[in-house]
Amino acid sequence: MNHARPNQPLAEVPACLLAAELDLAAAWERVRSKAGMAGADRITVARFACNVRSHLCELQNLLAATCYRALPLRVAEVPKKSGGRRLLLVPAVRDRVVLSAVAQWLSARWDREFDPASFAYRPGRGVADALRALAKLRAAGYRWVLDADIRSFFDSIDHDLLLAKLARWLGRQSPLYGWLEQWIRAAVWDGSEVSCLKRGVPQGSPLSPVLANYYLDEFDRRLRRAGVPLVRYADDFVVLARTPFELAEYRRTVENALAELKLALSPEKTRTVTFDSGFRFLGAEIQGEAILLPFEKPKLPKTALWVAPPMPPALLRAFCQGGLTPQREFQWRDHSAAESTGAARNSASAKSEDAASRLRRLLSGSPGPNLKSLRRAV
Repeated sequence: MNHARPNQPLAEVPACLLAAELDLAAAWERVRSKAGMAGADRITVARFACNVRSHLCELQNLLAATCYRALPLRVAEVPKKSGGRRLLLVPAVRDRVVLSAVAQWLSARWDREFDPASFAYRPGRGVADALRALAKLRAAGYRWVLDADIRSFFDSIDHDLLLAKLARWLGRQSPLYGWLEQWIRAAVWDGSEVSCLKRGVPQGSPLSPVLANYYLDEFDRRLRRAGVPLVRYADDFVVLARTPFELAEYRRTVENALAELKLALSPEKTRTVTFDSGFRFLGAEIQGEAILLPFEKPKLPKTALWVAPPMPPALLRAFCQGGLTPQREFQWRDHSAAESTGAARNSASAKSEDAASRLRRLLSGSPGPNLKSLRRAV
């Protein structure tokens, strides 16, 4: 990507002009259409909609006056297709509106400069386009494939690298840079304390897909300069070669390019395949000359398996007034283990209480309890 600044350096554009360029009304419509849960402030989309004009006006004024402060992200856990749980960090509805507006503003400026090998989260591009690019490379004689995935990509994005890249484009004095730094180094509410996100971008934020493409554009261009054929869809990508020896060399290039971004391949999800042996990519079954897409199924909303309770009002006020600054790094603790442990503990406690009550009944019913009966009771 060309990191030259626009004609007027954004560092010199005042917050009032930047705020005026954000289409908060259109962003609100996107947020409303997706619904979603309330954030840490317990304000739902429906409640926000009751007084939406006032809320949007207030957000515009806060941004223009450089008084805007994002609320802590609310921890939630949803099921993964492959089993287990995925962490979501959910912004408040008010913040989702601003994040969506900024995401659209940035995408309008960045998308035309992103590398053609990238197909995810881009207007006018999608899975079908990525598969067509793959078929074109196959027709050109590339039969060997590195079917790859970046390990914990969204959770592994390095904040210092991302912010340094943003600073080169925006300038650290830009109000937009200040907003972005807030959202990247976000506060997180896990139900018991407020901590600080020190790595990764939150899955659940409308801005994260745009930042993810921005972060990986350097990777895309590094591979293009090295002559490595690439088709990438977010953190899922394929590299193609004409021979296995060429593919091994390309893999080293991939690993080095990822290492520069403090990322790595996922060993469990990365393998060497051929079109003849077949593989899956972006939900499609690829075998020889065939690329078969399954019938589209309607996307059902995911039911959260666990959600942090909203922030207590007094704690939320303290945060908004600057009296609560998180210091500890956020560490995700999968609540499935805690829930099963808690269930086992409750079950054991119930059994213990039941045994104790039976024991008391036995003891109260006879002055000389039968030892055999006591053993059975315990």
